[in-house]
Amino acid sequence: MTHRRIGPLPSTERRRELVESKRRLEGELDRPVFGVRAPFFARSAGWLEEVERAGYRYDASDGRVVPSPGNLPYRARRPVQGGTAVPSIPVSTLKDGVSPCCLTWLRLFAPFGIHLLRPNPRMFYLHLHEFLPPDTARRLAPLLRPVLTRHCGERAFGILDEALARIPGERVTCSEWLFRRGLLARNRELG
Repeated sequence: MTHRRIGPLPSTERRRELVESKRRLEGELDRPVFGVRAPFFARSAGWLEEVERAGYRYDASDGRVVPSPGNLPYRARRPVQGGTAVPSIPVSTLKDGVSPCCLTWLRLFAPFGIHLLRPNPRMFYLHLHEFLPPDTARRLAPLLRPVLTRHCGERAFGILDEALARIPGERVTCSEWLFRRGLLARNRELG
């Protein structure tokens, strides 16, 4: 809801963040919200159980914001924590195996970043702020300005178009992808 690092928050605040953000999004979108990603991928012990109790059906918080050998292989896993039914979708990496497969890194490495895409990433993520015009992005956090303003706005749309043109195959929602792999049951809301 507030995009704070949710992992270090007390459990009552984490629950409020999870429940209230889902409620608000569903109200504004007028449709169910099935998945969640922790801001900055900052999770806590028992995260999947908290996600399940808040009513989400999958989590996409396995990953890192920065290149790291700790980035997980790009495949969905059945959950292993405490018997929760919530599957987790790790973020794919670029060809280097450590950089997250996301528009941020493609923008930062542009024009060469596009060549770092794996032929078939499972998860590609982006942030809405990446499409802000440079003058708007410059008003954001000073330490992040170089990251937020490099090739943002219209240029970001071009980089995204080029990335999508290089990734073969069908694009589906996380829910559909998990359903097809037998990790999420289909119900009326999923179609």
